[in-house]
Amino acid sequence: MEHVYIAFITAVVFFICKQLLNRKSNVKDFNKQLLRDCLLIFIIVYATSYYSNYYMKTEMENKAEIFTSLPGF
Repeated sequence: MEHVYIAFITAVVFFICKQLLNRKSNVKDFNKQLLRDCLLIFIIVYATSYYSNYYMKTEMENKAEIFTSLPGF
């Protein structure tokens, strides 16, 4: 669930920054393009976060056992 929060916050920050940077431009379809870009950023960040967490978990589970005492034989 944390992936959704990270992706949502990233998309909102991107939206605010782009609105502030393009405040004075008079592009007709700027808001439609900006919403598409925000949605695309949300999807990319969510997928990247999810898959990086998935692959990091599988690598962490394959630990080698370490013997800390004398062998039993």
